[in-house]
Amino acid sequence: MSFLHRLSLSIIAFLFISVAAVNAADCPDIVKTALNATDSACSAVGRNQACYGNISLTAEPQAGIVAFNFTKPGDLADIVGMKQLVLSPLDAKADTWGVALMKVQANLPDTLPGQNVSFVLFGDVQIDNAVGAAATLDVSAKQSANLREQPSKTGKVVFALKSGMALVADGISDDGAWLRVHSADSTVQGWVSTTVLTVTGDLKTLAVVKSDAPRYSPMQAFYFKSGLNDAPCSQAPDSGILIQTPQGAGKISLNVDGADITLGSTAYFQAQASGEMTLSVVEGQGTVTAGGKTVIVPAGSRARVPLDANLTANGTPVGPEPYDAASLGALPLKLVPQTIAIAPAYDPNAAIIPTPGKWLFSVNSVTAGKGCPSGMEQFITAAMFPKNTLTIPDGPFDLKQIFDSSGSRMPASAVVTHPQPNEYDADFSDSGSKVHFVLNITSPGAIGGTLSVEGQGCQLNLDVSMTLSA
Repeated sequence: MSFLHRLSLSIIAFLFISVAAVNAADCPDIVKTALNATDSACSAVGRNQACYGNISLTAEPQAGIVAFNFTKPGDLADIVGMKQLVLSPLDAKADTWGVALMKVQANLPDTLPGQNVSFVLFGDVQIDNAVGAAATLDVSAKQSANLREQPSKTGKVVFALKSGMALVADGISDDGAWLRVHSADSTVQGWVSTTVLTVTGDLKTLAVVKSDAPRYSPMQAFYFKSGLNDAPCSQAPDSGILIQTPQGAGKISLNVDGADITLGSTAYFQAQASGEMTLSVVEGQGTVTAGGKTVIVPAGSRARVPLDANLTANGTPVGPEPYDAASLGALPLKLVPQTIAIAPAYDPNAAIIPTPGKWLFSVNSVTAGKGCPSGMEQFITAAMFPKNTLTIPDGPFDLKQIFDSSGSRMPASAVVTHPQPNEYDADFSDSGSKVHFVLNITSPGAIGGTLSVEGQGCQLNLDVSMTLSA
């Protein structure tokens, strides 16, 4: 090999190493600058809005949306009009890293406009809004009337409307005779005949919806994918979505890649087509339901859901399993409103002792299983179950004693088991129905679980939680 040839190769190698070193050195600065820029540019983002945080990203509006401008940092757009958002991965050479913020209402009531679910999207992420830009109309009852679970005169009555009661209509039956309505705080919802309503606006603008279709607000249901193991430096997180629910708001419901998610926490999502979606709970607790199976995901753990080529859940979730806490250290926590620390990796064998005192027992959601009549899920909602006060005394965790402290005594024939650390189960019969109770202690101040009630061929699955009273 000639001297000049060796010299040329040496120069090329030196330049390659130099560029790589510069890129590695630039990576932490790009992350820091991007997060600071997003924090500053997006300070005014409001409910059901998205904010362009850092270059580069592209957005596509819903069909028919004309006034849509989302091209530079600081731009805001209503997510009801957003169809798709695509962010760029971190590229140190091009000095780009796509970052966006969203404030999503989800199932929070209209009466609490200051509370929102915070989404932080970063890196190689594509998110598609699964909720169309559906129109709504203000309506009010002309007279006393029945709100029904189905658009039919034979549908079960779920609420008695009073004359003058204000509601919001978000859908119409295929025959145009019934409107799907809800109250401003979403505690009342169902179907009501158009003949008993005063309608502001044109009924033709409402979408035709099926009687059993769930009602989602914009971006409460979405499909997304993200890069995998793509952080170019330790100061950068792998691409994904960080979601934080407002403190004290209870469980927030989402539908992500076809899986039902509940969160009362901060969680990190990643997903790949023909791969899996991963939900890592870094604070609080979540649940994931897919393929008829629900998994409780405590802080410090993750659950994985298999996805098909269309980013749709096509199997049951796996977990909970400990996550690698060190790999989550670079998550952009400064962009979520509540200051938190990333929980250490979940140890399923470590006993957790609940704090003695008064606790609140809540039903967060209700899902109708096989054999239940159509519309049952809309009829039986979490709003039907008031919060109960329970007492956890000093000493060993005694599920029966705690249950009895609420005033609803557990039958003497109940079988209570402790199948694994921090899990307590109970099985008994009540008024001819079979009851299966599972509680999982996830922290000294938080307990999650499920309650299944089966009777007359119908199984109802309730997501429940216990929280330490303030």
